[in-house]
Amino acid sequence: MCIFIIISSTPLSAKDNLQDSPNLLTSTYKKDPWIGIDKVQHFMYSLFISFGAQYILVNKFNMLEKKAVPLSSSLSFIAGYSKEVFDKKSSQNFFSKKDMFANSLGILCAILIILDD
Repeated sequence: MCIFIIISSTPLSAKDNLQDSPNLLTSTYKKDPWIGIDKVQHFMYSLFISFGAQYILVNKFNMLEKKAVPLSSSLSFIAGYSKEVFDKKSSQNFFSKKDMFANSLGILCAILIILDD
């Protein structure tokens, strides 16, 4: 996980890769690299939303740890998916499968940490 964060924090943000291109697919790809601070943010937000939801479900609603994991993970996934749908409706943004992959990695890491005995 640390290696992913270090590699992803390189200055290859979407802003750095903007170039005029007649090919929409090429310009969309350059705006959405696999490695960049945006992917780290998606990873971390999903991780922290999962942790926060898990904490509330276990400590405030008295759910068992293992029974709360699917719900906290689902809430985090829904938050990330909703953000991408909102981006798609914006005129200059698009639904990013790469962002959803980073979200999923964050949720998976949260699950592994929560269920680690």
